[in-house]
Order: sequence, then structure tokens, then C-alpha cells
Amino acid sequence: MDLRITARHFELTDEIKDYADKRMAVLDRYESFIHSAHLVLEVEKHRQMSEITLQVNGQSLVAHSVTDDMYASIDETSDKIERQLRKYHGKMTDYHV
Repeated sequence: MDLRITARHFELTDEIKDYADKRMAVLDRYESFIHSAHLVLEVEKHRQMSEITLQVNGQSLVAHSVTDDMYASIDETSDKIERQLRKYHGKMTDYHV
């Protein structure tokens, strides 16, 4: 899956980029549903924000998180979007059976 990563108001380091790629690798299981993925990482004073938007068969799935640590924010966002994808996948497979 091709994940676009955008950093706002800070310099995206290789460590953060690699960590985000590794955490979002759980989405590879649902690659057949995902048309595009865009992760936005943003720093605003002491808040570390991350938001991922997935285009999935004509729908958008969005998850975001705000924490004091960028790594924790990426973790929360990854967990949230994985739950949404599991739910979406379940609906699609139940509907088509």
C-alpha cells in the first residue's frame, strides 16, 4: 500500500517516517479495499496530532488523534483506523455472502 505522509510545522525525520510506515503496515491486510492513504502529522505548540484518511471503495475513512507524543499519536490513529477497516470489511463480507 502506498502511504503518503505529510508533516506540518515540523521536519519529518526518518525515524518518525519509518515508525509510521511500520505502524500503518497493519492496513496491508485490507489493501484490496484501499485506493489511497494519506497520513498527516502536525505539531501545534505542545500538541502532537496525526490524522489518516483512507479512500475505500467510494467512501472516506478518517481517524485522528491528539497527544503529547507523536509516536503515541501515530499508535492511536493506527488502532482507530484498523478498527474502522475491520468494521467496514465485516460489513462488506456479510453483505456479499
